[in-house]
Amino acid sequence: MRVSYLLIAFLLLWVNFSCEKDELLTVECDGSSPTYDADISLIIQQNCVQCHGSGSSNGSFTTFAGISTVTSNGKFEQEVLNNQTMPQNGTLSQDQLNKIKCWVENGFPEN
Repeated sequence: MRVSYLLIAFLLLWVNFSCEKDELLTVECDGSSPTYDADISLIIQQNCVQCHGSGSSNGSFTTFAGISTVTSNGKFEQEVLNNQTMPQNGTLSQDQLNKIKCWVENGFPEN
């Protein structure tokens, strides 16, 4: 009986840790000035609209106005750059994260 509890506890811990993303990347701005229209919208379209599409209860990121809600309250920066928990079912490349970091540091310019 005790072995069963230990086995269950081990399995729960294993599942919990196996679902976490790998070590966080160090994100740095290279001094560039990306804009939503020229650089960021493609990253968003490729990685975010699967869950944050038009009419989504998770928020619609299909337009600049739609994503502005989470950029203005800091949630976008927190989840994407600091925690690196988004996108939920994937990862962003170092280059994508660095572009987003510059976009954030420059005040989220649209164009």
